[in-house]
Amino acid sequence: MIQEIQVDTKTAYTVMQESTQSVAVGMDVVAEAGQNFSKILEDIFRIQQEIKEISLATSNIQQHSVEITKATSVLEEAAQVSAASTENVASASEQELAAMEEISGAAHSLSQLAQDLQDLLVKFKI
Repeated sequence: MIQEIQVDTKTAYTVMQESTQSVAVGMDVVAEAGQNFSKILEDIFRIQQEIKEISLATSNIQQHSVEITKATSVLEEAAQVSAASTENVASASEQELAAMEEISGAAHSLSQLAQDLQDLLVKFKI
């Protein structure tokens, strides 16, 4: 019976030593997992900050896009006004050219009439 108790005690002692080693290994694993979770949390916070920065940059880009769209609309209106003015100037120039051609034709006719009158006056000189 003493031998049996000694064997049981030795077995219990061996099991306790193995359990102690297993607990130590488990504690190391838990500590390493804790460090990994800390790193993961740091990365999450860093990524959150980067997302905030990207969101702010996207918002700024959208604001600038709206301003560019407004400026483009203003430029388009100015171009339309300029085109209309150009058409008016072209139309007025065409009218002026037509009037100048009429005046030139009339001047030519008057010059011809004056020449004809001079020719007639020469015939009537006494």
